[in-house]
Amino acid sequence: MYEKLEGKFKLLRTDNALMEYVYSRLHIQWKRSRGVLSKHWKNNGGKPNPRLARSNMHGDCRNQDDWNHLCDYWESEKTRKYSDQMELNRRKHVIISRGALGR
Repeated sequence: MYEKLEGKFKLLRTDNALMEYVYSRLHIQWKRSRGVLSKHWKNNGGKPNPRLARSNMHGDCRNQDDWNHLCDYWESEKTRKYSDQMELNRRKHVIISRGALGR
């Protein structure tokens, strides 16, 4: 997202305070919206049908270019490997209920 922002504004990379602020704001925004956007991507095609997912843009995206940029991220090899590994890790967890059993 930084590259898209830099294309619209002339950011002073030498200004460390400014760059720290820009990075922190981008990180906060990504943390706030990534779950909702990736869930929409997964529910509308996702890994099995990325073309369908691209055609069903989430309402919070401002334009198709932004949505395509996110889809590129989710379809990248690095993100796919990470996602697959996290799915395997979640399957390994044994959830023990601490509820009132046998009461």
